[in-house]
Amino acid sequence: MSLLSFRVADYAQQKLVSQLGRGLDLLTQSFIRDIGEKKLGRSAPRALVIYVGSSIPYYVNGNVNECPIIDTHAMYWEAAEIVRVLNQEGYIVDFVDRFRQQPKIEWGKYQLVIDEGNNLIDASIVPGQKRVYYCTGLHWEFHNQSQLRRVRSFYDRTGVLVPVHRWLNPMFNDHLADHIFYWADPSWMKLFHPKPERHEITTSVVHVPQYFPMTEGNRSLVWIGSSGAVHKGLDLAVEAVSQLPSVMLHIFGYIETETKFFEWLRAKMKMHPNITFEGPADFKSARFKFVASSSIGHIYPSCSEGGPGSVAQTSCFGLIPIVTDTANTRTGKAGYVISSVEPDEIIVELKKSIEHLVGLSSGEISSKRTYVRDVACQEHSRAAYTRHFTRFIQNIK
Repeated sequence: MSLLSFRVADYAQQKLVSQLGRGLDLLTQSFIRDIGEKKLGRSAPRALVIYVGSSIPYYVNGNVNECPIIDTHAMYWEAAEIVRVLNQEGYIVDFVDRFRQQPKIEWGKYQLVIDEGNNLIDASIVPGQKRVYYCTGLHWEFHNQSQLRRVRSFYDRTGVLVPVHRWLNPMFNDHLADHIFYWADPSWMKLFHPKPERHEITTSVVHVPQYFPMTEGNRSLVWIGSSGAVHKGLDLAVEAVSQLPSVMLHIFGYIETETKFFEWLRAKMKMHPNITFEGPADFKSARFKFVASSSIGHIYPSCSEGGPGSVAQTSCFGLIPIVTDTANTRTGKAGYVISSVEPDEIIVELKKSIEHLVGLSSGEISSKRTYVRDVACQEHSRAAYTRHFTRFIQNIK
């Protein structure tokens, strides 16, 4: 799916210079065949997976955790876990990296096809074959329309025209698949074709931290996101917090690469010293743990998500979500969810939600943080992802 084309960040791919020994050549391959055949035998059923393939050579070589970007985004570990579970359940796996040149596929070889892209439109009909749309976001039409509304609103408010960073090409896998995944709120699946059977899956976080106490008296917030700052509502978060000088906002991400937006952001930070830019988020770092321990919430008013990993991750730190309904988070209802899709209204509602949150007593905040963390650590662990995916495979066999 197009959603991943912008999530595979340049910084992550640059880290893929590694020492794989005899498996190093796998890094350049777009099609890795026969994973698990040696153990299962040639007569075992076959599955085709089309997804992001950066971690798969490391899985094949024996240790997926040696992949240098394994903890930079959940999708790298999840891709390898899909292969591991399929092998465990008796499938030989062929894996296509959807970001490399696409090979010719013999569709008739496979009893099961799992596609995160738009490849089912080219697939021949194979009797008895089960086809799965590994859907990682909201519907492409809704996603694009929502993004254009945000870009236009940002221009109307600031006079700054930013590029559209997260555009999706048309996707029709939902018309062709037998099964489709949803990542957070099942009600969003009404946007998709009714044909495929819906199945729950959950975002896995890269780090489940040990509990640490909140710094008393601090009322900071964080915003964390990847590319497409306007899409993910950073401008709306900044506009709201700029009206609340006693509230600190820590911004994490690769925002500097979005030059027009970052120029606007720097000007806002000069005028409002309660807004700071921290750079990329390293969830295991001492700096992030310090900020998280002294913060109470994660503000994330995105216009279209498929279960954002950043909110899942910060929820494991006990940060209370302040999100839009379109951010489509599992833990959102434990915090504040804004239903409006109009940017000006969202700014007003963000400000109200922040004021309410920072006005709570320490005991009330501590209780909310504990609840958010408990839900997140249960719902967003790697074990939870494995449980959901394994159950799905066992049920469709």
